[in-house]
Amino acid sequence: MRLIKHDLSYIDAIMAGTSRPEIHDILGMDTHMIDREGTTRFVLNMIDDNDCTQYSRYILDDDDQFIGIITLKDIDRVDRIATMGTWIYPERWGEGYNRRAKDEMLTTAFTQLALEAVLFGVKLRNIRSMKAQEKLPYTTLDVADRYPERALTKQIRLNEPFQLNVVYKEDFLEYLRVTLNS
Repeated sequence: MRLIKHDLSYIDAIMAGTSRPEIHDILGMDTHMIDREGTTRFVLNMIDDNDCTQYSRYILDDDDQFIGIITLKDIDRVDRIATMGTWIYPERWGEGYNRRAKDEMLTTAFTQLALEAVLFGVKLRNIRSMKAQEKLPYTTLDVADRYPERALTKQIRLNEPFQLNVVYKEDFLEYLRVTLNS
């Protein structure tokens, strides 16, 4: 598995994923966001992030086939915090790619981007994603009260019940240290 920069050659692969109800419904994507024009706009926005508030990568499987996207968004360089979102083709769920992609992106977030915390907002109806986040040994669950402004922003965006979870830099780096030493 590897994460690579966005480019326009994966437009059809992205559309093949986002056109599926399991993806666009959970992500709250309108139909104009998943057509060719909307997908192209999204990719160009990721390529040309002049304000440096996003860091996004394509997820390729072990055979270098596109299987999803992982993004750090709403990056706040002052407070050193961001929000992470991920989607993977449903037929690839349960194969460990979500965890591997998150581990790699969190490594970048904490070592290269100098962030201190990364938030995950998950809709309560997205049981699969909630369970996946609960399995991550470095995640602190249900922290909306610690981040009221971000929780409010997420509530407005999602417009449905959700849970806000966080990964703190020190917890993740400790996880890496223990994992690498075992």
